[in-house]
Amino acid sequence: MNLATAFLNCAQNHPQKIAIFYGEREISYAELLAQSQAVAAHLQNQFGVKPGDRVALWLKNCPEFPVSVFGILHAGGVVVPINNFLKPTRSVTF
Repeated sequence: MNLATAFLNCAQNHPQKIAIFYGEREISYAELLAQSQAVAAHLQNQFGVKPGDRVALWLKNCPEFPVSVFGILHAGGVVVPINNFLKPTRSVTF
């Protein structure tokens, strides 16, 4: 079992439970699943993502992050998270 399968099982067994609390916002497992499946469909249909393709993810800590992670996984992609705090390196002269 992988992360995507574990999430799918949880969403199917507990669709009305709250998966994400973000301030005043609450997102159920059913909503999270629907949103992530929409992301997966978009990645496959609009960007041609196929199983094994790497998909970079550059987001802050927000509800869209897990939606995107599970969407990428449902599309068969490999999540490549990018550090949101990453800064350009200074050029070094030798």
